[in-house]
Amino acid sequence: MQILAIFGAKKIPFYEAFDLSSQAEAGGTEVLGGARSLRGFREYRFVGPLTALVNLELRIRIAEEDFLNQHFAFDLVPFYDTGRVWNEIKEFNFRDYRHSYGIGARVAWNQSTILRGDLGFSKESTQFFLGVAHIF
Repeated sequence: MQILAIFGAKKIPFYEAFDLSSQAEAGGTEVLGGARSLRGFREYRFVGPLTALVNLELRIRIAEEDFLNQHFAFDLVPFYDTGRVWNEIKEFNFRDYRHSYGIGARVAWNQSTILRGDLGFSKESTQFFLGVAHIF
């Protein structure tokens, strides 16, 4: 638990976890909720030093069109997300995961630029996200 050593304490103060989440790719604290994880929950809904996440998407191509010498492809994307956070590895289990599901749309512009819209549902809320690029 490298993160815990930074603070010299057994538990990370809740208000510090958000700052650490920006360093997640460098080994910091992960967050669940929002546009790239549990899409039916609000951004930063679940925060912890140990995270499990599964994103499933079925990307269905429904149309392709050339317009002004540009190629566009249109996809329909049903999805399902599940995940959980823990404070310590000894707490790990396969219970109490949070789940969300929804439908999304993608527009691929010349195959390299992806415009994304997702509508996610969970027990707590409904969220709509716009973005660029696939979430994975």
